[in-house]
Amino acid sequence: MRTKKSKKLVVPFLLLLFLLLAVLVYFFYSTSAKEKSALLVVDWTKEFRDEPGSDLYIGMGRISQNINSIRDFSKQNNMIIFYSVDQRMAKNKSDLAGSILLKIEPSELGNIYPKEEFDASSSKALVERLRAENIKDIYLIGVATNFCILETAKGFDEKGFNVFVIKEGIAGHSNDDTKESLKALSLYSKLVSKTAYYTKFFGSFTLFS
Repeated sequence: MRTKKSKKLVVPFLLLLFLLLAVLVYFFYSTSAKEKSALLVVDWTKEFRDEPGSDLYIGMGRISQNINSIRDFSKQNNMIIFYSVDQRMAKNKSDLAGSILLKIEPSELGNIYPKEEFDASSSKALVERLRAENIKDIYLIGVATNFCILETAKGFDEKGFNVFVIKEGIAGHSNDDTKESLKALSLYSKLVSKTAYYTKFFGSFTLFS
């Protein structure tokens, strides 16, 4: 009788062991993924909302909720978030923070990097920070798809980073510009959906779009 009972206990024990291993793998995977990844918000500023009725203005309105939810999700999952802003906006980081269409906490001021070109990777300080943080994967959101997003993807790709562009988090100056830019972006980055981004940092083993 004891032998039969022992055999009956083996299966639940093995299942419990398997679940425990799965949990350990999940935490290892999700933690390591977050440690080597960062979200970069490009030119999400008030300056680009100064032309009501323009295609870019409309596009920014369309993706605004996605930008907010992606940034909030990243914060909740302890992702490092960087902000790239045209340096013409202001002379100091406090003013730069005021130009961003997101609430910037005082602790985030050090994550704002001004740029002189379309390409955010033209900021040597930002590139050095990413390498110092051992970040390999960069996820891009912001504007404009046909200028700063495209050039930033190209720049980071050339510098050896893995670049991902979240499709629901970008907008261009027109629908045609965006469509053409998406083709060019595929040369330098992987286009992923918002859902895929969320799924990866919830412990999924595959990144799908």
